[in-house]
Amino acid sequence: DGVLGFARRAVVDRYLRPEERGQGLALLRETCDLLLERTAGDAGSGVRLAAARGWVECAGAEHVDALREVLARGFDGGPEADQDLRWRVLTRLRVLDAAEDAEVEAQAAADTTGDGPRRGAKARATAPRERTKAEAWEAMFAGGDAAPSPAVLRALAEGFWTSGQDELLAPWVAQWADAVVRTSAERGVAVATTLAGYAFPVAIVSEAMLDAVGAALADPTISPALRRSLEDSEDDLRRALLVRRTFGG
Repeated sequence: DGVLGFARRAVVDRYLRPEERGQGLALLRETCDLLLERTAGDAGSGVRLAAARGWVECAGAEHVDALREVLARGFDGGPEADQDLRWRVLTRLRVLDAAEDAEVEAQAAADTTGDGPRRGAKARATAPRERTKAEAWEAMFAGGDAAPSPAVLRALAEGFWTSGQDELLAPWVAQWADAVVRTSAERGVAVATTLAGYAFPVAIVSEAMLDAVGAALADPTISPALRRSLEDSEDDLRRALLVRRTFGG
């Protein structure tokens, strides 16, 4: 699961250029298909579970019907459609703009694990729609009683900054520095480290994002906790940009 996850989220989402991303996802799907074939008859296999999860994360618009089948019944030969798998499939359908808000609300209401608020927040935020992004942005940086917990904040950010939505997200990159610095100052160390670490826009690999990070670091009001975490994320972003420039053909 760790290897496939790294390949998906680090290599495909960060190191490949946008025009290469489709091919990268296709190669990972083929790998997952092969692993599912090799583990047929072993429903409890950890490899099979990882392959199933990986296939879902790499599914494209042409796989919406297949995703719907998995959502309803799970994979043939396992794994079954438990809460975790249903959330993964529903989130992917949202990324593909093939699931509505009502489905997310219904799944959150049916979730008996207590994880519904976090996973629902991520699923809602992933849809490639301007209204959805505006609502997620407002929720991420809300204050007072409306402020999300660090766990929900991370989920919102992961959904908001979905890879493959660069054009849609570009206007928000310019607003990011001010919002992060302000919210970190208002909400303290835990939120600062979340915003600069787990909730950092890792899927946005661009000079504009690097400029936004630089603007945040140059802000005289930045908190020490935010600065420390943001410097680490800045290093990762520079590395991703270097990889794209070096191996981008």
